[in-house]
Amino acid sequence: MSLADPFQYPLMWRDEYSPLIHPEKHRTTTAKNVMVWFRLADLIAEGLVELIRLPSDFDRQLTRRNMESSQALVDRHPELKKIIDEYVSHRVDKDSEESREWMTLLQPDWRILELAREADAAASEEDALNFLSFIQRRREAHPYYLDGTENEIVAETTGSSVYDAVQVATLSGAYLLTDLEARWRQFEYLQQESAQPVDARARIARGLQNISLPMAPHLNLQLAQRIREENQLARVRGLLDKLMRGASGDRPLSDQEARAFEHELIDAIAEAKDEYANIDRELLKYTAGEIATLATMYGMTGGALTVTLGAAAAAGTLNLIGSAWNRRTFRSRYPAAMFMDLPLGGK
Repeated sequence: MSLADPFQYPLMWRDEYSPLIHPEKHRTTTAKNVMVWFRLADLIAEGLVELIRLPSDFDRQLTRRNMESSQALVDRHPELKKIIDEYVSHRVDKDSEESREWMTLLQPDWRILELAREADAAASEEDALNFLSFIQRRREAHPYYLDGTENEIVAETTGSSVYDAVQVATLSGAYLLTDLEARWRQFEYLQQESAQPVDARARIARGLQNISLPMAPHLNLQLAQRIREENQLARVRGLLDKLMRGASGDRPLSDQEARAFEHELIDAIAEAKDEYANIDRELLKYTAGEIATLATMYGMTGGALTVTLGAAAAAGTLNLIGSAWNRRTFRSRYPAAMFMDLPLGGK
């Protein structure tokens, strides 16, 4: 998976505003961006994630064109503007809560004590000091609080524009995936305008994005790593392609078709679980039968330890081998087995 580097390329900034050139002047932005790298470090080391530069990072005119094209796309579709406005409003509310805490933590201790007394005039000195201790614990736990922070510009971004993403996908042969509803809708409208067929993998990205709880949190990069380590990537892709064709054919994936895909996937997982349970039952049955029969033969032969092939077959050993083989080939016959550990609600 390729993600845009959170550190914007210096070409897009004046030197004095670039965290890459002057991290000491932009400590908070630097800390926030470094935290992104730290969170992805293990996945980067495993080769599952890479942080990349966008083509527009090296071309200011391309950056401007992409921004203007993105705005024009929104202007052409009022319903898209409504979706984006709702997302922005939600994001601002969420960020405001986080920002208020961060701004409080940045206040000097004397100001924290003043705030405590202003909030409760009857508070004792001990109460005020306890509040200060609480603030200090919050500072220590905060992901990018830094002591001695002076005035600085803090940068926030939702990532690349839809046109940046399309350019990267075109150059690299990658598929688009986003967890932002507003961004996905932009891609959807752009695709409709281009009159190009919807790519199967893009439909899968949309289908997985719409998977509901309790399965959704488990469709993560750790699962992707396990699929790759067990050499199941091609089989899982084939399964998802097949399920997506069954859910939506060649049409763009609507919310209704995304739900149909979810049900198809859940049914495939349930089928794999049933087969696995059946193999377990067969193994248990044949193992118990083999032990009982061999024990009888052992007594009849006076304790002889040699068992002929025919006797072994009579004891159910061949059936046992067959069941063991079924288990060994289970994942290749049921690619949905890679998702068996996911909670499926009522299934």
